[in-house]
Amino acid sequence: SIAFHPLSSNLLVSSSYDDTIRVWKSHGDDDWLPASTISAHKSTVWCCDFSSDGRYMASVGADSLINIYCVTEQRTIEFILSHD
Repeated sequence: SIAFHPLSSNLLVSSSYDDTIRVWKSHGDDDWLPASTISAHKSTVWCCDFSSDGRYMASVGADSLINIYCVTEQRTIEFILSHD
């Protein structure tokens, strides 16, 4: 999945089968370049999305973890283990 930052049209995140979340920045009309990689899961990352104010990003993976990431501090602030 991909999610655009709600307040910045030049920033998006993508979830991946390689267990990572990639942060992308736009450098022109059609040029999206990887800005960083977040390795917060131990299995496929199914989905990621920003909070409405853009300060946080949540991701869900096949490892049954929900990861809450602080965008401004660029760090994970919470792991939540989901249940069956």
